[in-house]
Amino acid sequence: MARTALVPTKITVAGVVSTLAAANVDGHVVPLTDGTYIEVKNGSVASINVTVQTPVTVGGRAVADDVIAVAAGATKKIALDKAVHGQTAGADRGKAYVDFSAVTTVTCAAFDR
Repeated sequence: MARTALVPTKITVAGVVSTLAAANVDGHVVPLTDGTYIEVKNGSVASINVTVQTPVTVGGRAVADDVIAVAAGATKKIALDKAVHGQTAGADRGKAYVDFSAVTTVTCAAFDR
């Protein structure tokens, strides 16, 4: 399999309903704007980690990936930053890579302001 696109739902004044899809074992690629975030719901009985890759360097040093724990049964919203999380080259330039330590009963969606 390959990384799948997670297209952000635009949030409007009228509001939107969170429609979450199964997390992909190979991760997701998310288009970024200044207000993009993902929502992750962990339906399992154990905590999982969501890793947002940080392909940038500062002062010649690689910035460590962001690893966010999502407790068992919890839902978490995670802000994405174009300057930190955007891929720096290739077809996915400017998009974020999001990975999961486990995907069984884990769902997610992307949103944008």
